[in-house]
Order: sequence, then structure tokens, then C-alpha cells
Amino acid sequence: MQYSVIDYIKAGLIERDFEIIQFERYCFDIAAKKKDAFILIKVLSNVDSFSSAQADDLKKMASVIGASPVICGIRGRNFQISEDLVYERFGIYVVHPETFLNSLDLVLPFILSRKGKNTVAIDNDRLRDIRVHLDLSFQKMSGSLGVSKKTLYLAEKTGRTSDYVAEAIEELINEVIRRPVDIFSSDMQFHKREKTNLEKKLTAITSKLGYSDFVFGTAPAKIILKAEDDSCMCDTISKPITEQKVTDLKKLSEFCDFLPVVIVENPGRESSCGIAFVDIKEIRKIHSKKELIELIYGRI
Repeated sequence: MQYSVIDYIKAGLIERDFEIIQFERYCFDIAAKKKDAFILIKVLSNVDSFSSAQADDLKKMASVIGASPVICGIRGRNFQISEDLVYERFGIYVVHPETFLNSLDLVLPFILSRKGKNTVAIDNDRLRDIRVHLDLSFQKMSGSLGVSKKTLYLAEKTGRTSDYVAEAIEELINEVIRRPVDIFSSDMQFHKREKTNLEKKLTAITSKLGYSDFVFGTAPAKIILKAEDDSCMCDTISKPITEQKVTDLKKLSEFCDFLPVVIVENPGRESSCGIAFVDIKEIRKIHSKKELIELIYGRI
């Protein structure tokens, strides 16, 4: 089922002129880009199987490469994903595949479901202005709407209310005040991941060269070294690495226009698949970003 959903989403993205790449067993399954749009999509049969560690990696990767994270799913543990609702998993928006594709066409959903409670966002400033302009107190307006004074007060104060109340307000004032959910604007806060010894050795050096570092556990890259001019996607290994892992690293780095490199602790490893293998001992001799980039390009 999951693979047919992935194929459906891929077909929809291609139909909309997105360039895409696909992965397996990572924090995202599809990377898609078109002009200024860049999206990382995780496809799940059961969205509750997505862990907090995967969510952190997905948000971190999206933040670093300038993409938007989205989860597409069919069901949760005890519920079916509705096409009319937007859900959340660890701060990332979760939608039905059909809702995702519709959002690409700017047909956006309105209802957000959190902990079993469905709400919509409204333009509360506009609501307040209209209520004041019509000289309606909370008591008078709530009576006209058939809701409690507290319900109207909370709607105006928080900018969120039920879909029923929002519809009643719009019918009364003859104006749309509901705001759609932008599923491509998930919360991008993430936690730092504990580094391995090799990663600590590497980032201790690269931080002095001017790189910021981001460490992953469930992404095609183990570390991203970010700088304004040159950025690298890295894997760090002290044991043999599979050809598939090297291929995945290269595929993502090329898609994002980053330089791929594998950092090793065992001398004598030859570069492969167009990716440089560099020993950590060689990195220790580097004194500038330019030297590092030249070393990497010299091994490709």
C-alpha cells in the first residue's frame, strides 16, 4: 500500500513539473523541487509509526537545505486520515496524499485536527474591526450567532475556533475570515543529536574553518557542513559503508547542489561513485575551507 501511495504522489509531482528523487528507509522518501519550491515528503501507511527522532531529522534537513517538510499518510493507529483535515506529528503537518497534491494547486485545507479537536484559523483582527464597526458587544454578537459569549471572545482573542462557529460568523458578516492551513510551513524547531567520536573529531576541525554542522541519524547524510560559499554533505564511517549508502549521499548532494564527501578513520579507502573518501588525519592538516574543498575535489 505504501509504495502505491508513493507512486501516486510521485506521479502528481511530475505532472506538476517537479524534479524529484526517491529514497528508502530514511526520514523522508521523496525530495521534490521546482523553481522556488522545495519539499521533503515522508510517506507512511501509519503516521503514528513516525518517531520523534525521524521528525527531528526531517525538520533539520528541511531547515538546512531550505525545504518544507510534509508527512503524507493514509491512517493513524486508530483513525483514517481525512482529506478535509490537517493533522500534526511532532510539529510537522500530516495530510492525505490527495490533500497534499491539492495544496500544490493552491486548493488549501482549512481544518486543523489536534488531539481529536478540530479547529480553524480566523482573521481575528478583522473580526474585531467588524464587530466594533457594527457596534456589537460580545453579548449581542454571540446571541446573533447562537453561541456563547465565551466562545466568541476566545475566537476573537486566539484566532482559532470551530469550523461551525467560523461559518456562522462568515454568514453573519457576509465575509470570509477563515484562513487556510499552509501545510508547507511546519514548525522547524529540532533538537541536537549526540555526535559519534568521529563526528566530534571532524566538527571540532570544521568549526574552526567557519562551518556550522548539523548531525543526522536517519537521513542520507550523517553530517551537513554549512557555509555561505561552500557546503558539504558527509558520511562519517569507521567501518565499511555500503554502495547504496554512498549512492544515496551522492544523489541527495547533487540534488541540493552540495559537495559530497565520506570521512573515514581507516587509511587506504579509495573514492568511489564520484564521492571523495578523505581520512580524518588529512582533515587535521587543513587550515582553510579552500584547502578542504581542493582536497575533496582532488579525490573525485
